[in-house]
Amino acid sequence: MSVTATVQRYQASILLGITMLVAGGVYSLFTLPAGAYPEAVFPRIAVVARGATFEPRDMVVAVTRPLEEALIGVIDLRRIRSRTIRGGAELNLVFRPGADMQYALQQVQGRVAALQPSLPAGLEIIAERLTPSVFPMMQYQLTGGDPTLLRDLAQYTIRPRLARLPDVGNVEVQGGLVREVSVVLDPARLVASGLSVKEVADAVRDANAVTASGQVDRE
Repeated sequence: MSVTATVQRYQASILLGITMLVAGGVYSLFTLPAGAYPEAVFPRIAVVARGATFEPRDMVVAVTRPLEEALIGVIDLRRIRSRTIRGGAELNLVFRPGADMQYALQQVQGRVAALQPSLPAGLEIIAERLTPSVFPMMQYQLTGGDPTLLRDLAQYTIRPRLARLPDVGNVEVQGGLVREVSVVLDPARLVASGLSVKEVADAVRDANAVTASGQVDRE
């Protein structure tokens, strides 16, 4: 039987199928959610800790390992992968396929909240399900130089250029060494002056401010 004869024989069924497909497409056009980043579902949760001033080796002992030990008993958890940088740590929790990720997120957030009082002060910890709208779509590294210079290059040269690219929502710089000034106190002079370490720290913080000194017009 030829194709033409087959189409003529089942013409009504074919028209009905086409009509149903068109109706389904129109219905999906107005009902399916749409967004810049599709909300794909992954059986993973990321825990990001940042805000401390520890070097990576100290950060592992003070933050990364305690978080791993606290999260190791979460239901349906298969494995934990961690990455530690200066002043920050990221833990990727991989769950079994089909796990209730909303319940898993509640478990993780509860364990992190219970552990946080014993972690270093000033540490910010965020636990989120891994979705394209929350975590980076692309990452790359700068290597082969001084960590401080590399961070300055990434922060002040590369980041602004990437942020201006079409469709780029956010660019975040992680790792490296932030330029800082260490203040070494003389205990004898502190006692002689009647000052505490906190008072000195407050004075340094209050003096470390950037203010505008005026305006210059250039032709």
